[in-house]
Amino acid sequence: MLHDMTTLPPKAMTSPPVIIMRYHVIYIPWLLSYYVHHGLNLASYKSYDMKWHIYYTIIMNIQQRTIVEKFDRGDTNLRKLTISPEGTTIPSGYSQFHTSTNPKIWVRIGKALKSTTLTHLIIDLADEFNSQNTIRKLNAIALGLKKNRTIESIEFKHIHFEERFSQRFFVNISKFWLYNSEIRDISLSSCSMDYSSWLSFGYSIIKSCSLKRISFDDIAYNELDFVAVSPALQGSLIEFNTTNGRFGEYELEVLSKLWRIDGFTPDHLNFSNNDIDSSACRHLSLIMRSPKTLSLANNDIEDEGIESLFSCFDCNQYNYSRIQTIRQSRTYNGLTSLNLKSTNITDVSCDLLTKKVLMNKSFRLKQLILDDNGITNNGFGIIVGALFGNKHLSQLSISNTYVTTKGWDEMLKQLLCNVSSIDNTYLSNHCLEVCIPPKDYYTDSESGKMIMQMLQINTWSKKEVGRITPLSYPSLSLLTPSYTKENYKIKPEGIAGAQKVLLSHLVNLYQRHESYILSIEDEEDDDDKMIPYVFEWMSFNMNLNNSLLVANVFYHICKHKCHLFEIAQT
Repeated sequence: MLHDMTTLPPKAMTSPPVIIMRYHVIYIPWLLSYYVHHGLNLASYKSYDMKWHIYYTIIMNIQQRTIVEKFDRGDTNLRKLTISPEGTTIPSGYSQFHTSTNPKIWVRIGKALKSTTLTHLIIDLADEFNSQNTIRKLNAIALGLKKNRTIESIEFKHIHFEERFSQRFFVNISKFWLYNSEIRDISLSSCSMDYSSWLSFGYSIIKSCSLKRISFDDIAYNELDFVAVSPALQGSLIEFNTTNGRFGEYELEVLSKLWRIDGFTPDHLNFSNNDIDSSACRHLSLIMRSPKTLSLANNDIEDEGIESLFSCFDCNQYNYSRIQTIRQSRTYNGLTSLNLKSTNITDVSCDLLTKKVLMNKSFRLKQLILDDNGITNNGFGIIVGALFGNKHLSQLSISNTYVTTKGWDEMLKQLLCNVSSIDNTYLSNHCLEVCIPPKDYYTDSESGKMIMQMLQINTWSKKEVGRITPLSYPSLSLLTPSYTKENYKIKPEGIAGAQKVLLSHLVNLYQRHESYILSIEDEEDDDDKMIPYVFEWMSFNMNLNNSLLVANVFYHICKHKCHLFEIAQT
């Protein structure tokens, strides 16, 4: 039975009608009468793809129909799309198009990719186990994908690629890499390829001049497969990730040779969860001057691997200055992040890392991850000693090791806040912002709470220093006679040091029920006479929210003018 025209939604009255099929009967006479009723001529009738309209209405479900409608009207809000089976967890911000067994739907969605506003696309075929069906679906997607010019990131998941005869997906979309200047990222996750696919894949993506990031996750390949795709890993690539695979010594040897030839080692390397051992680290050491971030987590490296990793850093096996000339605009700033989680290292590696990284001026390491290793208090103490003069490391993670609360207590006393004197407190480490100790240490111990407070002071000082600008304070010359508007500058270390001095040498005394009494015995002491004006100036600046300046004043009072105060028991 056909619904009355008045029951159709308003949009259906101004666009080709929704065909309703019941008992497998299509009411063609009614369809023709609809066109006659609305005065549509024969030309407009032919211009409308009636065949697709029937498929669109009858075959697609509501979810698929909604996505296609957005494609048809060029919805600019549709920026991220995943084509995946129903029930698949999708990333935040993505729309989902449910996969189908009908090839017509794949052709339709493939053609829709030709001219869209999509920037991110994920293709997941986890529900397809027939290789012939996989090839047909990929070729349907290639119809429009090869003409797409807006996609910036594309990811393939749970797909078995086979390049044979005329059905070659990567060959068919080669123009996508060549002419799409927006593409930046490509990822393969839990996919498999035959040798021909690796060749086609490498040949296709090497044409891209804008590709910056390549990621392989849970990908099985042998030595020949990796050699086939390795040329695509050269050039202007900034990030390369290969995780949860069999990436090992042979693959690292191939990459180190390629990257040493062209001088363009990616800035960010992630080799987590692979087969990298101490022998493989020898090849990686040859390119250690170039990457900014390196992750070797969950590899059986051991202490020998750490020694091999940095063994060639100071040697001149090849001309580094020539490589820097080739790299041109890509300035080397040194390794900034090193992830050695679960690599079976011990205290021996702590000594190696201290000498070759933390105390090496060529490195500006900001993040060091040493979780899940055999490090004890001795090794941790070596690292703490190296961080006393380190001005770069801001994040240290060393949980699930053999470091006890004794080691962490020593870190607080010797590194973050040395309360033995005002000078030692002021010169403590003020760069460390994040430190991950054993679980519940921050909440279950007083030392943990104090460490957290010191880290918060370090973080706060770096954020607040940007708000301070040179100002003309008439009274400022009372405290800093050499003050000028040009040379006055507050540094984060000074702010953090002043805060820790206040916390350790003033507040604690007050909490012990002691009070400060102004000493005015020496009437001729200019400093004594100046104290009321100093307090007045500090009060004025507190009202102006210049608490950082006031904190520094307190530090100078504690350090240089301690004779102005006497401690009296109450």
